[in-house]
Order: sequence, then structure tokens, then C-alpha cells
Amino acid sequence: MGREKVASDAGGRGYAALYLALLSILLCFVVSVLYVHSFGVNVFFADEWDLVPLLRESHAGTLGATDLFARHNEHIYLFPWGLMLLLGPMTNYDTVPFMYAVQFCFLLTSIVLLLAFSQDAKDRSRAYFLLFLPVPFLVFTLRQYENMLWGNQVSFGLAQSFSVLALYALHASFGAGLAKRAGVFSAAVLCATVATFSAAQGLMVWPAGLLVLIVSSLNRMAKGVLAASWALLGLVEWILYSVGYDKPKGVPSVLYAVGHPLEGLRYFATLLGSALFWNDAFAFWVGLMLLFFTAIGLLMLAKRHELAGSSFWVSLLAFSFLSMALITAGRSGFPDEAFFAQPTASRYATFSVPAVAALYALFVKLVWQRKSTVASAVFGVVLVLVLVSVPISYQKGLASGELTKVSRKRAASIIIDYRSQPASALLIFGWDPQRVRRYARVLDRLDQSIFAGIPDPNGRDDRRPQPSTTQARDD
Repeated sequence: MGREKVASDAGGRGYAALYLALLSILLCFVVSVLYVHSFGVNVFFADEWDLVPLLRESHAGTLGATDLFARHNEHIYLFPWGLMLLLGPMTNYDTVPFMYAVQFCFLLTSIVLLLAFSQDAKDRSRAYFLLFLPVPFLVFTLRQYENMLWGNQVSFGLAQSFSVLALYALHASFGAGLAKRAGVFSAAVLCATVATFSAAQGLMVWPAGLLVLIVSSLNRMAKGVLAASWALLGLVEWILYSVGYDKPKGVPSVLYAVGHPLEGLRYFATLLGSALFWNDAFAFWVGLMLLFFTAIGLLMLAKRHELAGSSFWVSLLAFSFLSMALITAGRSGFPDEAFFAQPTASRYATFSVPAVAALYALFVKLVWQRKSTVASAVFGVVLVLVLVSVPISYQKGLASGELTKVSRKRAASIIIDYRSQPASALLIFGWDPQRVRRYARVLDRLDQSIFAGIPDPNGRDDRRPQPSTTQARDD
């Protein structure tokens, strides 16, 4: 009777730990939604303007599939633009709902990571879930405030969450029967396709998924069939993605980092460290530390022949590292003053965060399985780095959110009067002023986005938000 009571108490504590893990996800999601509610502003900004021609074609009934495959720099936004065109008519193309969609992407990522954690916890105490608690704070970090407060960045959200889902589906298919495995594998292919045609980083899910299959414990025949199928489908999508690509003028060679290896390493390490910290120098040293820890963790897994049991986390590391390598190749050649190409740019944290989450999960597993002094020490350092980064990210994220709100409100007050604004004022949108004016005219004519509900120009002036005296003077 006493033994049964102890087991019952342990089970109760275990379920309490699981509920706390779920509560941590819900808490972080609610905070991120409130963050968008507090700082999100309805105004088209920078690359978001590229949606306007599609909106115009859709309104005219001439939108075709090829329009959705149109390339934006190195990206193909098939699924993000499809989602925007689907939701747009319901919201008059208000950009704030797209910001909420980004939070749902991060919610999906958090749930998948919890499912992967639950696989690791199967043969352990359910108190194992307590160690999951920092992960949602990492996934929803305000370090990526730019993606949270810019509707266009639903592209990065979709690329991240569906890549994570694809890798987990592949991993989950190993324990399924033959018929069920085919269905789960097909779901993984579908998720990988959504990731691929959401942002260029989604391409990296294919080599990462191949790694899942290579290190799996499947028998040789099953592994060969699935790996060959995955590789072939990935190759087809890579080819489709590459057709018609011309490097934009003024963009450095993707081989710049190869020719300048130290600079490439600096950029890559800073990208990795910037998942946690904002300062360039500090992010660089933290990134180098995390690279060293990654090598230690993988060597320990290989030495103990445990790569197969951790295939999801290993593939998630690979996806994140490959995504950062792609960003390094595409951005490291730009001058330091190019803010959009800096390794600590907020938008790139979405692809470095999964690496830190995977590394943390790997060392949780290593510490729980083995009484290794090295694993325990590394786990302790990684945990401290994550915990220290949380309050910093919230503090700086709130300040950055306020600055973004002020900037976007100013942009909104300018675009609402686009007819009378000088070209210099339209530079705030980070785009060619003439294109901004032309596309604003389209939104105005279609009565969409910020122009929704505003009457005809002749009787509209009293309905327009007026810039403050300070704004007018600054303009």
C-alpha cells in the first residue's frame, strides 16, 4: 500500500509538471498577443508593399497561380501571400491580424517542441517536464520583436513552425506501422513544402530531414526508401525554387563568407548568440560558446550511440545551423551600416532560436540519462544563459516595441496623406517613394488597409489622422 501511495504521489507531481509546461506555453502566447495588441499598428511597411499588386489582381479577378510564385529577392512567398489574400478580405487587409498569425506560428512551434520533450520523458519521471519551462520563453522571446510587429514576417513564422513540424513528423513516423508511416511521411512532405515556399530558409528543412532519416533506427530497406523519396522530393522543390532566380543588383556574392572565412565565422557566431542577446560583441562570444557546446553534445551522443534516439533535436540543430549559414551567405557581404543585414537584426532570431532550444533539450536529456560532469556543467551554463536572456529580452523588447509603434504611427499619418506628402517623407517606408505613392493609391482606390472606411478624397480631410505639430515639423 505504501509503495502504491508513493507511485501515486509521484504520478500526481508528474502531471502537475506537465500542466506547468502547458501553462508556460499559454502564458508566453498570451503575453505575445498582448504585445501585438499594445504595439502593433495597421500600416503597410517596406516589403509588405509587394502584396499590393497581388491585391489589385485579386480584386480585378486576374490573379493567377504564377503571381503567387513571383520571387521577392531570394524568397517565394506562396503560402504567406496566399494566407494574406485569404484573410485580407475579412479584415480589409489590416496588417495587425497578420502579426497575430505570427504568434500562432510560435504557438505551433512550442507545442511541437513539447511533444518532442514528451517523447524523451516517456521512460522517465514526468517531473522531466519541469525542465521544459524555459523553452516557451525562448520561442516567444521579444528578441524577435521585428517579426512580431510586422505582418509581412508571417513568412518567417510559417517557415520556422512548419519546418519544426515536418522534422517532428519524420521523427514520429519511425515508431508507426507501415500504413501509418506512409501517412505521417506524407504529412511531413506537405509541411516541408509549406516551409519551403514561405521563405528561403524553409529550403533547409530538406537536408535537415534527410539527416533525421540517416541517423534513425529504421531497418536498412525502410531507411533507404524513405531517404531516397525525401531527397528526390526535396531536389524537385529546390529546382523549382531556383528556376528564374537572378541575383538582385547590389547584392554581394553568396561566396563572400567563403572568401572571408573569419568574417563569415564572426557573422555566423553572432547570429547564433543573438538568439539570446542584443549586443554584437556579447552575442558573438556567446555564439562561439554555443558552437563549442554543440560539438561536445554531438560527440557525446555519437560516442554513446544515441544519435538515433535524439534524431529530432539533432535535425532541429541542423535546420537552424543551415538556415543561419544561408543568412550568412546572403548577408555577410553587406557593409556594417546596412541595418537589415546585421547579424543581430531582430528578424533573424526566428531561425537561431531553434538551435538554442535544441541544444538545451539535448543536454537536458544527457544530464537526465547519465551522471556526466561535463554534460551537467554545459547544461548549467546553457540554462543560465537562457534565464539571463529572458528579462533582458523583455526589457529591450518592450522598449523596441514602443519605438516601433511610434515609427509606424508616424508612417500611418504620412501615408494617409500620401497625395500631398513630399518624396522625402515617404522614405520612412524604406522603399522607393514613387512606388509607395503608387501602391498607396491602389489601396486608397480599393478602400483597403488604412484607407478602409475613409470617404472620398473631397470629403475626407476631417476623417484623416492629423500628424502632431512635432511630426509636421520633422516632415
